[in-house]
Amino acid sequence: MPNRGADRVLARLFVTPRMMASRPISNCYPAGETRRPRLGGDRAGGAGTLGRATLGRGTLGGGTAALALILAMAASWLVVVAAPAHAGPWRIEALALEGPLTRIHPGSDAAGQKPALLAGGRWFAISACGESVCLVPGTAPDERISAAGGLPDGAVARGTGLGVVRAWYGQPTRRYRHGVLGDDIEAGALAAASASGKRLDHILGSGYVFEDITPRLADLDGDGKAEIVAIRTDVTAGASLAVYGERGGKLRRLAATAAIGRPNRWLNVAGIADFDGDGRPEIAIVKTPHIGGKLEFWSYRNDGGAGRLVRRGTMAGFSNHFIGSRNLSLSTVFDADGDGIADLAVPDTARTALRLVSLREGKLSQTGLIALPSPLTQNIALVRGPGGPILVCGLANGALIAISKR
Repeated sequence: MPNRGADRVLARLFVTPRMMASRPISNCYPAGETRRPRLGGDRAGGAGTLGRATLGRGTLGGGTAALALILAMAASWLVVVAAPAHAGPWRIEALALEGPLTRIHPGSDAAGQKPALLAGGRWFAISACGESVCLVPGTAPDERISAAGGLPDGAVARGTGLGVVRAWYGQPTRRYRHGVLGDDIEAGALAAASASGKRLDHILGSGYVFEDITPRLADLDGDGKAEIVAIRTDVTAGASLAVYGERGGKLRRLAATAAIGRPNRWLNVAGIADFDGDGRPEIAIVKTPHIGGKLEFWSYRNDGGAGRLVRRGTMAGFSNHFIGSRNLSLSTVFDADGDGIADLAVPDTARTALRLVSLREGKLSQTGLIALPSPLTQNIALVRGPGGPILVCGLANGALIAISKR
C-alpha cells in the first residue's frame, strides 16, 4: 500500500516587506494583539513585522524524488526552499524573515535563556505558536563574559545546584594557529565559580589550548555537582574531549580522551544527555567534523575518585561544523521517537540532512533522516509546542525553517 502520508508536503514561503502587500499574511504578535502588516521595515525607520505565507498543502507525485520548489525574490536577495516530498513523519515549514538571518542563539534551560535569532539587525525571541513558530521582537541574549580576560566572544556557561555553577574560558592566546573557529585566538585557561562564590582557575601549559568558545556544565556522575565539559587541544596532537571539576578546592582535569593524533585536527561536542535511559548523561561528539566526521558517545565514570571516559559507541558520516564558523550547536537533543529517552539530531557530512541517532542497549542506531532543502549553517534552536518538539534551523540559502512531527 502506498505511503501517502510520506509524500505530503507543507511548504511555506519567506516573505519580505515588498511581498507583504500581495501575499496573505498571518502575523505573529503577543496573544490578543493584532496589527496591520507594516511595509518598509527598517528602511523606513520602523520595526517591521514578521509573517507567514502558506502556499499550499497537498500530495506530490514522483515518490522520494519529488521536490516542492518555492522561489521568493525580494529587492536584493533570493531564497530557495526545496522541501523533500518524501519527508516521512516530519513536516518542514519555511518561516518569514524581514532581512537576512545573521545568527541563531539556541538558548539554555539551565541559564533560563530562551532561543532567539538575529535577523535584519534585530533580535527576536523564538517561541511555539500552536504547531508552528512565532518570532517576537526581543533583546539580545545575556551571554557576555563579565570577568576580565575572557575570550572576545566567549560566553559563560551557567548551571544550578552544588559545585560549579558558572564556567568560562580565559587567557586568550595565539600559540595555536589552527583557526578552525574563524580566528587564531584560543583560550589558555578555564575559569569557574562555585555555588559558594569561590573563583577557580585551571591554567594550561604552553603546549595546550582550549579550542572552544563556551564550556558546558553537566552532572556527569550523579553526585549533585556539575562537571565542566571542554575541548582541550594538544598543539602537536590535536583535540580531545576533557572533563573538569572541583576537587579539594581546586579546578582539576578529571578525565580526557586521547588526542586525535596530529595537529590541526578538531572535534565538536554534539550533545550531553541521558541517551540510554540509565539516569546518567552521555557526551556525544563529532570527531574531525570537516574530514569524514565520526560520531562518538562517551560516558564519564568516577570509580572511587579516579575519573575516566568510556566510549559507548561510534558511527561514521557526520558533520556539526564547517571551517571558519563560530556556530558550534549544529545539533540538538530531543526525544525524536516519543519513548521518553533523549535522541540526537546531527547533520550528515554534507549538512543536507539531519540524522536521528539513538543509544539503546549499548548500541548506536539511526532511527530517522530528515532531508534539508539546503546545507545547515546556523545553530539549531529547539522549542516545544503542544504537538511536540520543533527544530528551528538556518540554512545556507538564507532560509529559516521549522521542523516538526506531522
